[in-house]
Order: sequence, then C-alpha cells, then structure tokens
Amino acid sequence: LAQDRNQHQPNRKEPEVYHQLQSLSRAYEELTHDIVSSKNRLHKYLQLTFPELETIFNNSRGVNYWYLVGLFPHCQDVRNLDVSTIAKQIKDFKGYGINRA
Repeated sequence: LAQDRNQHQPNRKEPEVYHQLQSLSRAYEELTHDIVSSKNRLHKYLQLTFPELETIFNNSRGVNYWYLVGLFPHCQDVRNLDVSTIAKQIKDFKGYGINRA
C-alpha cells in the first residue's frame, strides 16, 4: 500500500563492482590498522629496550633512528663497544659529525 500511495522508485540492485570496491576498501582499512598497530608495538618495545634512544633523536621516523636501531639491535651490543668505536660508526649518519657522534 505504501508503494502504491507514495509512488516510490523500486529498489535497484547495485552493480557488483561497487560491492567489490567496498570489500577492497575494508581490506585496505584493516591493513592500515594492522600496520599502525605493529608500528606502535615496535615503538613501545624500543622504548622499553632503549629508553635513551628518544633523547638522541627528535624524530623516531627518521632514517638515522632506524639505522642506529639496525646497527645496535641489542643494548649489549652497545655495552661491548667503547665510545670511540660507537662514535666512528655514528659519524657517518646524515647531519652528524664526529663531535655530535
């Protein structure tokens, strides 16, 4: 009766491509959420392992930050080296000289 009185347009079925796009959009959102969660987890573990790392670099997304983490993946690696050896490795970072290293 409502259809007859109000003259509504009949429902149209959306083309399948829209359903596929919606599915791909959901998958993209899930992947983005997983990446953000993984980065946050990694950052948390790095803060627990190397609390001083945040004071050395202003930005935890920079190339130097990740190069240092790759160079010394464990705190014992730093303890086994003397200061001059560490400084020689760090001085090659972009924007770092021997004094800053």
